[in-house]
Amino acid sequence: MKLFKRKNILLILIVFSSLFVPFFLASRLVLDGNLNFWYDPARDFLLAVGNLEKITLIGPTTGIPGIFYGPYWIWLLSFGMLFTLDPKIVIFLVVTLPYFTLFPYILFKFRKIFGWSTCVILWTLFIFGPGLHYVLNPWNPHTSLLLFLLLVYLLTFLDLERKGKSIIIKILLIGFVAGLIINFHISFGLGVVLGVFLFLIVSVIRIKINPKQWIVFVAVYGAGIVISFMPFIIFELRHGFMQIQTALSVITSGDSVVAVKGLNDGQIVIEFFGKLEKIFLLPFSFAITIFGLAAGYFLYRFKKEKKSISSPEKKVLLLLVCVTSALMLLYLSSKNPVWSYHFIGTEIIFLLFLGVFMHKSLVLKIIFGCVALFVAYSTLSSFAASSKISPLTNSSLITKEYIVRIIHQDAKEKDYTVFAYSPSIYTYEYSYLLKWIANKDVPFDPGSNTNKPDLIYLIIPSSTPNKDDFINSKTPQKNFKTTKTWKIPDGTTIVKRIRK
Repeated sequence: MKLFKRKNILLILIVFSSLFVPFFLASRLVLDGNLNFWYDPARDFLLAVGNLEKITLIGPTTGIPGIFYGPYWIWLLSFGMLFTLDPKIVIFLVVTLPYFTLFPYILFKFRKIFGWSTCVILWTLFIFGPGLHYVLNPWNPHTSLLLFLLLVYLLTFLDLERKGKSIIIKILLIGFVAGLIINFHISFGLGVVLGVFLFLIVSVIRIKINPKQWIVFVAVYGAGIVISFMPFIIFELRHGFMQIQTALSVITSGDSVVAVKGLNDGQIVIEFFGKLEKIFLLPFSFAITIFGLAAGYFLYRFKKEKKSISSPEKKVLLLLVCVTSALMLLYLSSKNPVWSYHFIGTEIIFLLFLGVFMHKSLVLKIIFGCVALFVAYSTLSSFAASSKISPLTNSSLITKEYIVRIIHQDAKEKDYTVFAYSPSIYTYEYSYLLKWIANKDVPFDPGSNTNKPDLIYLIIPSSTPNKDDFINSKTPQKNFKTTKTWKIPDGTTIVKRIRK
């Protein structure tokens, strides 16, 4: 009895440490502002501010002109902004907290299949590996990973042989979650929806369900997807089905509608399996070898030692194979370019494969437990080293906030405007930060900034080519003079220009 209690106490301590330590790490980075605040997130934050005034039915633009993500990501950001416009707090509420509450809650539901120890290993591999990137970066595709884990859980514990309203409601919910994934991450979501459809087909054949009942299941699954697209449908009804027309032209076109070349077939396969490199924090060749050996050992035990696989494990394996096959089919046959971000969310596929491999194998648990400890140690060491360096030496959120506060405090009550150099032309981050800190509207498109006051501040990053040309283009030398400059530790220069 004492030994049993000691094991429980040890398990509780391990689980608590695996949750608290990375939460403390991520919370400090987020609340200190030591994170990226770049083009896409800043654009979405501006859209979310607008959503507070008028509800939007579409989200950010996708990689295909004329097609938009769903509005759910913008709605989430707007929810965070009900409390404050401070991007650090919004990110903490909308991104960080869900990954440290909902994600482990769902993952540890798989303890019924894998056991506690395996779930702790999987959580540690994720949160100290690729997961830390997700909890620090507010970007709509990152939400798809959490939704995909929920989808796998719902399908794993779905009993298609049951009858009644409960099975219909569960399948409807599965369709809704699958549709949400498309709304957050279109390319990955399409592969997931197709993979779930294949999973349902194979499952029905395997358990020999009546074809009429299968048709009902598929119809309900489709209805759930349609419900998730209600904002899209309302928007299309109001705007002449513009996105649907664009989507049809993309599908029927024999060529890419984007004149940019993406990853080739070989690079697509490498990018997919490259997720193992980020999970294990090991070189690609080592990571793929470890995973391959684990898969081989699992198959050996299954065939030679006649190790049984439970029904939920079979469902997990079948679903992962179906989704992987659908994604590869979709990406390898796509005429439009495939990019690295299209593989966001696929980490869950490898983690759950590992969960099945480790179950009932003490050898693999020990091996991947050691790998998890290595991953945690590497991440904590990097954090300890970076914590000694001022965040102002990087072009982080806190640095950009620091720059805006300098301008706001220097200008006092004077009328002024701001121009910031950006390779992409648009400066969403400074437009948002000026709105929050200085309550000042400065267009993110410099060409739209028609305000011509006597006081202009120029924000010039260290990477700006031909800095003098940028200064003279915004404030001609014959009309303006420099009265003050500030040099920021990350290399950015603020130039104060006053009309002569």
